[in-house]
Amino acid sequence: MSVFRTAGGRWRLPGRRLPAVAASALAAAGLTGGAVLASAGPAAAAPAAAPPAVTGTIGVGTNPDRVAVDALTGTVYVVNEGDNTVSVIDGHTNMVTGTIMFPAGVFPSAVAVDALTDTVYVTNNPSAQVDGTVFVIDGHSNMITEPPIGVGVGPVAVAVNPLTGTVYVANSNDASVSVINGTTVTTVDVGIGPSGVAVNPVTGTVYVAQEADVSVINGTTVTGTITTGFLGRGGAQVAVSPLTGTVYATLHASPGTVFVISAKTDMITGTITVPGFPEGIAVAPVSGTVFVTNGGFGGDNSVSVINGTTVTATITGFNNPQGVAVSPLTGAVYVANFGGNNVSVITFSPCTTTITGTHSGLTTGPGITCVAPGAVITGPVTVKAGATLLLQGAQVQGPLSAKDAGTLVACGTTISGNVEVTDSTGPVLLGAGSACAPDTFGGSVSLTGNTTGVVLAGNTIGGAVSLTRNATEVVVAGNTITGSLSCNGNNPAPTDNGRLNTVTGLASGQCSALA
Repeated sequence: MSVFRTAGGRWRLPGRRLPAVAASALAAAGLTGGAVLASAGPAAAAPAAAPPAVTGTIGVGTNPDRVAVDALTGTVYVVNEGDNTVSVIDGHTNMVTGTIMFPAGVFPSAVAVDALTDTVYVTNNPSAQVDGTVFVIDGHSNMITEPPIGVGVGPVAVAVNPLTGTVYVANSNDASVSVINGTTVTTVDVGIGPSGVAVNPVTGTVYVAQEADVSVINGTTVTGTITTGFLGRGGAQVAVSPLTGTVYATLHASPGTVFVISAKTDMITGTITVPGFPEGIAVAPVSGTVFVTNGGFGGDNSVSVINGTTVTATITGFNNPQGVAVSPLTGAVYVANFGGNNVSVITFSPCTTTITGTHSGLTTGPGITCVAPGAVITGPVTVKAGATLLLQGAQVQGPLSAKDAGTLVACGTTISGNVEVTDSTGPVLLGAGSACAPDTFGGSVSLTGNTTGVVLAGNTIGGAVSLTRNATEVVVAGNTITGSLSCNGNNPAPTDNGRLNTVTGLASGQCSALA
């Protein structure tokens, strides 16, 4: 039933979910764009980001269609519709390490990964009249681990909530979404022809792209509908930015349209024109850059690169590009070429400056400063106004302060001193995502007046925590805090998304019920 891969895989505790963290975040490896500062001494930033470009091609099975990436291992999974297999790619070497095969009569159609349990979900779409199934695969062995789970007719898209492990399957032929929790399957009725599904990893809100609209699901209840097109236009896709919560939905037409949707209001705030018949869409976790494949059936075999509401680049030379996914670990973008039996690799880094090695301190300059895995800052870190700082697997032997900064992301990072982030205009994510390991903070954490969302999740914190007057989205979940937890004046009030914090001191104010 399965051919296991000969390399890759990672160890995990059997039968346990790894410690959950909040929304997807920093690309760890692949921080290769722009200036690289590696020598000892104080570090400062200098902008010079590298544009996205195709840097390689990986041969896979016949007619590759959908793509997914394990956010913790970087392993890439590619559904090959022509030979009913899934190719497994090591995302660090970009080499095929194995092929997952299925019993006769199984027709894989989509794939998603629960990174926290190293579980892969592959939908089986046997026909337009017969109920489909979902195969559950151990990502360590690439073996099918249990009987397939029954879902609706025409399962063509699948997504996983990275915090809860809940699986969502869009059933295109019976206008429904199957919600899978363990062995329990709940059916949610949605609009006509659902063909794309995505989960906001911070809020857990689910978005389902359909022929004429996007359904908004919370739990197992449709809480809203956003009109985006007209009946008869199937193949719509959807993606969510984990940093901003912005939703991007496509209209499968010529020319194509990408709708920009506010997650706060469920209203369309902009439209972007792309070449004909967009087939896939993905968002880079940190930069928010959007990649849209424009397929060969009426499209122009290109990938549109979008920043904000502007197409900033068009990459050509693909062969009927379909699914697309971004690796949070390497920053690479993977595009399935249905007509070429291969996957194109686009190199992309959001960083204008990358910090490696050991430095006696860091003061960021303009642009996006990335502190790479293994880097050590032996003094204080200061984030200047308007600057963005991304830390992954780094050590800061001192305090971190940010005032009027842009975005601040810390994943798998140890900061020995106090952390103080005030009045940031971009999202603040600390230990925040299925792509992001928990942080360790030796001192207190103070988050005040940040206007575009705060996520503090899964961390070990050695001092008091306070959140005051933050806005847009405030998540405080699954932290272990040696000290007090105080929350006041946040709008909306903080939530723990069902994951209580462990607090040795007093939990007070808006966070009194979160511990």
